[in-house]
Amino acid sequence: MINSNKSGVMFSKNPLKNEDEILIEAIFGQSEGIISKTINPDQYTLSKNFEILEEQIADKKLAIVRTSSGQTKTVTLTPEKSTEKVLKTHELKQLAEYALKLEQHYNAPQEIEFSIEDNTIYILQTKPITILKEKSSEPEIEFTRQVITQEMPASTEILPIVPTKTQIKVIIDLPQFASQAAKAKANGVGLVKLEKLITTSGKHPLFYEKENKLEDYKKILKEELEGIADIFIGKPIWVRTSSIRNDEYPNLIGAPKESEKNPMLGNHGIRFSLKHPKILKTELQVIKELADKGHKFGVIFPQIISIEEVKQAKTIFEELKMENVAFGIMIETPAAAILIKDICEIGIDFISFETSNLTQYTLAIDKENEDVQNLYDETCWAVLKQISRVIRECKKQEVETSICGQITSNPKMIEFLIKCGIDSISINTESAHEVSRLIQKLEINSAIEPINNKEEIKKELEEFQKEEEISKQNSLNPEPIEEIENIKEE
Repeated sequence: MINSNKSGVMFSKNPLKNEDEILIEAIFGQSEGIISKTINPDQYTLSKNFEILEEQIADKKLAIVRTSSGQTKTVTLTPEKSTEKVLKTHELKQLAEYALKLEQHYNAPQEIEFSIEDNTIYILQTKPITILKEKSSEPEIEFTRQVITQEMPASTEILPIVPTKTQIKVIIDLPQFASQAAKAKANGVGLVKLEKLITTSGKHPLFYEKENKLEDYKKILKEELEGIADIFIGKPIWVRTSSIRNDEYPNLIGAPKESEKNPMLGNHGIRFSLKHPKILKTELQVIKELADKGHKFGVIFPQIISIEEVKQAKTIFEELKMENVAFGIMIETPAAAILIKDICEIGIDFISFETSNLTQYTLAIDKENEDVQNLYDETCWAVLKQISRVIRECKKQEVETSICGQITSNPKMIEFLIKCGIDSISINTESAHEVSRLIQKLEINSAIEPINNKEEIKKELEEFQKEEEISKQNSLNPEPIEEIENIKEE
């Protein structure tokens, strides 16, 4: 694993202005902070000649660092450190040079994730930018996580998972990353988001519906999903139906022109799919055809808030005769957690927690809002109680349970989930080996006993909260943290 002093994301073409500028965003510590959008990053704009055009230094407040034991920890930065410039001038220029090399190599503007450890820059992954203001026809491109120049160090080596009773699955965004993910030898793919596959075409699903080109939509999805399935033969692959918020990918051809006032609470997920059954049926038909070839697929329906939505989705499932595909829902709203007993009784095969949304909906917090970021806590009682109750009810009705997201990087959370009896955990490929070792240790430790009733779970929650409070107090350190170098601008 890379022990990042700094990390970030850069764009070889500015997606906000669609101009030939290089946009770089960076934070202190590990990349989880910028990927999960819980830390406000510095923003740098450079010309193609590597001239710094603009710098916006953010009040970052927090950093996620890796401790000597290999675990991640969120720390509070001092006011001085929080407003310090993350990247040095020479680092900005070197990153900008890499961005242009990657764009030239792939013949398309790139979005690139990077980390810096001990003055060495690591390129973690690159993919095409899909949010430029104007879209042009894009060539078919082959992507890879491998570095294309000798000057760029390779990314983290992928090690296979160790044997565990709890299934370890990986999350895959694009089929081009499937071969790399397969090196983890995980038990399957716990999450594929269809919208990630959709955006590579530069067109919104509504475009295909409006232009009566759903067969083209079907062909694109089938090619992308088959690329993943052919690498994970015989292993389950769970695919989430499309869920494109109004503020995500607004520049895709055919995307809605009118902006929603609160996109997170708007028309996406299952509510969008049921309003556009032709789009939903096209997505499901792709999965059915691949399942008919022998691949093991499951479908996850997102943003569930009612029993009626589940019934309608099951009706379409039955209409398409998808008996060989597992039926699942995402638990990301308090409504779904509250109604879990009734939903299980309707007949579902599995559930998957998405704790980021579940936390935001439960606490009425926008984690991207700097004024309330300090209140965002996926390990708060309100969220943990929902998780424990859902797992308990699903176990009663023999419904498989899983979880995905940044929360799976928290060792205490993993321990809590193992005690609750969760069936599988879906994580990023780079973390699979490390997390599997932790789970193996927990499973063979005689002190780790399963919790099976309300009183045991209540006691476990109380212990969990006490340890989290101690951890948070320890992180509120007024001194600059050792894991992040003290930067002085040249």
